[in-house]
Amino acid sequence: MHPVAFFIVVPPLVREKYKAFNYQPMDIIMKSKALLTLLLLSLFAVTAAAQDNPEYDLFVAANNGDDKSIETIIYDGIDPNIADQHGNTPMYYAAKNNQTSSILKLAELGANVNTINTSENTPLVVAANKGNTNAVKALLSKGAFVDHVREDGFTAVHIASLKGHYETLSVLLSYYADPNIMSESGVSPLMLATSKGHTEIVKLLLEHSAKDVPNTNGETALSWAKSSGETEIAELIETTSTVFK
Repeated sequence: MHPVAFFIVVPPLVREKYKAFNYQPMDIIMKSKALLTLLLLSLFAVTAAAQDNPEYDLFVAANNGDDKSIETIIYDGIDPNIADQHGNTPMYYAAKNNQTSSILKLAELGANVNTINTSENTPLVVAANKGNTNAVKALLSKGAFVDHVREDGFTAVHIASLKGHYETLSVLLSYYADPNIMSESGVSPLMLATSKGHTEIVKLLLEHSAKDVPNTNGETALSWAKSSGETEIAELIETTSTVFK
């Protein structure tokens, strides 16, 4: 065997193992024949599986917004709620990539808009995190729970407020999302928006009856605004919100 071919087909760990015994490339090839056969067969099997995996194809179609393929694959018998190792369904990937028509198509074909992955996120929370307003609208129109609470106490409103996604937050609040849910550590959406200096987000939350409730340390959004020099936000909170002492 040509030396170059040797380095291509023989795995590095095998090469290192046999180097220690001063074997020449041809010796290694002969002694590793069975191993190489298994490796090649495995590679062939993996390649073949990837070429004929309709479940994988459904994830790809949802991710890319390929509604025609989504319909074909589900009609062929694939579960629209199939999940990957992280608990993410095709709906999750459509939401993450703002594939609005695919969200609607999946829902039409029986996909659940409220599945929860291993990180406690629903498709709505994922869409809110990305600022995918159209995806948020589509999910809510199909019955997504607007106030899903993760284990850490965060909701889509918390995340949109933290990220400064004004349009997304506006849609969530128009569906009567609660702006006063506190996280496990006692942090409100108002506090998160204040911590990032998102003045317009603070204003929007206050317009939807956000209250300045203290966290477990007795801190409020107002105290955060004052300590960080956010005078405009501090004035907004003082004149608009119910401030708990």
